[in-house]
Amino acid sequence: MRGSNMKVVCVSVIIMFFGVLISSVSCLAVTAEDLKEMMDRHEQFTLIDVRDNAAYVRSHIAGAINVPARLCGMKQFPPIGRVIVYGDGLDETPVLEAVEALNRKTGIEAEKLDGGILRWEALNYPSTRKKGFEEEHLLFITYRQLEGMSRSNPDLVILDLREPQQAIQSKSLKEQGGKTVQGKRPTDLLNKFPGVRIIKSVMTEGTKDVAAGTISAKGLRDTPGAHSELYVIIDRGDGSAEEMARRLRAAGIKRIAILAGGEESLVNSGEHESKK
Repeated sequence: MRGSNMKVVCVSVIIMFFGVLISSVSCLAVTAEDLKEMMDRHEQFTLIDVRDNAAYVRSHIAGAINVPARLCGMKQFPPIGRVIVYGDGLDETPVLEAVEALNRKTGIEAEKLDGGILRWEALNYPSTRKKGFEEEHLLFITYRQLEGMSRSNPDLVILDLREPQQAIQSKSLKEQGGKTVQGKRPTDLLNKFPGVRIIKSVMTEGTKDVAAGTISAKGLRDTPGAHSELYVIIDRGDGSAEEMARRLRAAGIKRIAILAGGEESLVNSGEHESKK
């Protein structure tokens, strides 16, 4: 009986070892810079965009084919060799799942593109996006998307525009001649998204106090590594996130998203999203 238990333990250890090995292989990645060099050298590989078709039509990396992530496991592929998979650059979970599904197929070696199309376009690498004809496009994400990003995207940095104990005057009170009321303490982001880097951002230019965690758009621009991060801006639903996004873009930082609903989405933990 004891010998049988030892065999079970050994088999479990072996399974765990190969599971970790397979997982690490499925997480192999190339950077946007690497991909650009591969394309310039005319290397042979297949580029797969795993976003939905509407996003693909709006803009994709030239030469990419569109296979939504949920279909990668079901679709039949010939042994096409090396495959580079990319998504929106926000929540990496669908991309990782697509890579894993493709690597289970014979004759395919798949890896993901770090940062997705968001990183690619931030570096001004060529895509099919029309130049000069699109209106300003600010990227909004849901609370559920932010949750997924916090677990899967190591580049995530949250820019917090919510002033603690901010004085707020509601529109209805203002119209009735009411007086300003004290705002509630904002939701604890460290508790919501443990392990994610959080910066208290401000609108006043020239501010740069990284040690205190407070920084402006121009101050952020001059911070080492700033252009490789993915920033999600959270406000109190007062429109300041949109203004900060514009300032960041003007400062040359392009990997930006805004939490739709701001503080309200945090308070409700995205519950209203599932009811839509």
